[in-house]
Amino acid sequence: MATQPADGYGIALQPVCNQALEHIGDKLLYRESASAREANVDDALLATARACASVMFDIGLQELVGNRFLLCTIPDEWLLQPESILYPPEQTVLEPNLSAWQRAETPAALARLQEAGYRIAVDAAVLATTAQQLERSPDIIKTDFRQRQTPIRTEPAGIGGSLQMATFIETPEQLDEARRAGFDWLQGFVFSLPVVIPRTTHRRSGNRAVELQLLAELSNEECSLTELEPLLAQHPSLAIVVLRQANSAALGPRGRTIDTLTEAMLRVGSGRMRMLISTFMLTSNEPIRRLQARQLLVRAGMAANLAERVASISSPIAFSVGLFSRLDVFEGQPMEQLVRDLPFSGAVRRALTHREGELGKLIDILDGFEAGRFNALGANTTAMLNEDYLRASAWADRWLRDDDDEEAEGRSTS
Repeated sequence: MATQPADGYGIALQPVCNQALEHIGDKLLYRESASAREANVDDALLATARACASVMFDIGLQELVGNRFLLCTIPDEWLLQPESILYPPEQTVLEPNLSAWQRAETPAALARLQEAGYRIAVDAAVLATTAQQLERSPDIIKTDFRQRQTPIRTEPAGIGGSLQMATFIETPEQLDEARRAGFDWLQGFVFSLPVVIPRTTHRRSGNRAVELQLLAELSNEECSLTELEPLLAQHPSLAIVVLRQANSAALGPRGRTIDTLTEAMLRVGSGRMRMLISTFMLTSNEPIRRLQARQLLVRAGMAANLAERVASISSPIAFSVGLFSRLDVFEGQPMEQLVRDLPFSGAVRRALTHREGELGKLIDILDGFEAGRFNALGANTTAMLNEDYLRASAWADRWLRDDDDEEAEGRSTS
């Protein structure tokens, strides 16, 4: 029986075979527990991030599928933010959710992923019903064989060059029929039920303070990656992930040697570093919730915005105070315990634990705003806080999403 991790979730694989019945790929599936036989997903983004982390951080893609390809369904957020995708393009087939076809941006987003080297799979029923016009032909067209449809071989829009994949093949007779119909790839229970993969039994070593500090540093436009090596070195598990990503074909040809963590970070770039660390936080072996993480980041940005209006408070210090002031809720531990071994100044420590001083008042304002205690704040202050909140929310979304354009340009000209 598969080993169930402390927080329950796991992954499963279902084989994909070719016409010669050779095992050439695997469909990646999320399971809320090691004993689950089907998906039960409340948060598609969190489930996808956890499945990705299991593959890339815990087990390893090579150990999981060898040289076979991995077929993954991605949430809309990853489709529109391709830097979120940590899988290597040369070994990955991506399939958008059905909800993606309600977005006007989907055809252009799929074309960008194809240009980056990913193969794209699209359901035949979607092609038959969507009003969207694809910019490029999908690499794979999936057909539910229970509908007894034949492969799409010719299409005025140029679909004919796509590989054809039959899914939900459940009996040997259906398998023979699908092969005679000319499907290139075949998937279904006839080969195997989804096989639940036990995650590694060791818990990934984490250092949440280092992760949050790295995120805070990377949010600074003047951040120098060369100065973060000592900080990253304090987090061995994350350092290994960064080194692996630096060798990804998505960042250029493999084979370039990397002698230092600084070289690895420069190759990965600050945008992808932010995504690696965020994914690591959200999918580590504790039940971290994505919504809580975003709220923490917005709170930190709002604190920095507020500090711009107060001469006696530094914005960088306010950012740290805002970031850490809800860490007890985020981590489920008393604040006194969390800050005990952190190198905070006395003023910051007293603000976090006892809400003392100017920084303590700043935390009280954040708490009052989030709790909706607007009457005590006054109309002018509430309007100011609303403005700071909107700025912080847009900022948090932007720096979690955007690549570092300047470093990308530097890599392209190096």
